[in-house]
This record gives sequence, structure tokens and C-alpha cells, in this order.
Amino acid sequence: MSSDASLREWNWSQKGRHTWNFYPSISARRKSELQISRKMTQALTGHGRNKVSLFRFGQAEDPFCGRDGVTEQTWDHLTNSCQLFEQERSRLIRKVMLTGERWPPDARVLVGRFIEPFSTFINSMDFDLL
Repeated sequence: MSSDASLREWNWSQKGRHTWNFYPSISARRKSELQISRKMTQALTGHGRNKVSLFRFGQAEDPFCGRDGVTEQTWDHLTNSCQLFEQERSRLIRKVMLTGERWPPDARVLVGRFIEPFSTFINSMDFDLL
């Protein structure tokens, strides 16, 4: 597949939309200083150890956060508002808000301007709590 065809597919496919929110182009990801880890891959793809994904594959009884029991436990929830990771997230929020940015910022901003504190936050998440 040519790079033009790959780019067209990336821009128009309904697959990978969660990742597209972080990296709307292939070149944006290639330019990123992101250090890939298992946890980061799960956060950027929206798959993995979250109850929505586990429920979809029959590995969880329901898709809801174990902390509040009503919010779907997606990666957006885990990253932006889940009480399970409130302490770890507070450091990221502080760094973001000190620049005048609102919380939560756009996903592209997280992997752009705040890649280091975002990576630290994601990699600090204790998946055993999920």
C-alpha cells in the first residue's frame, strides 16, 4: 500500500479513531518523541485493561468503572476523571493548568506539549486496581 493510500485510509477509516484523536496523521506519530510501553499502547488505542474492552470480549461482567459503578470504564474515563488514579493524575493536571491550558486538554495536546508528564502518568497507573 502506498503512503498516499495509507494516509487516505487512516483519515477516512472508522477503525482506530481513538488513536486518531492523539495522532491525526502518520507523520505526526513519526515525529513524536513518545516512548512506547504496554500501558501507553493501551491508552493510545483505547484497548486493553479497561472494562469496556474486557466486557466486549466477555472478560468482564459489565463495562462500568468499579469505583463509581455507573461510568463506562473507557481509557478517556481512566485518563481524565477516574477516582482510582486521582493522585497520579493531579501531577499531570497541575503541569497542564500551569501553562493556562484547560483540563482535560485535547488528546493531541497531551502527546504534544505534555508528552513527558502524560507518559509518566500513564506508566504510573496500577492496572491491578482495575
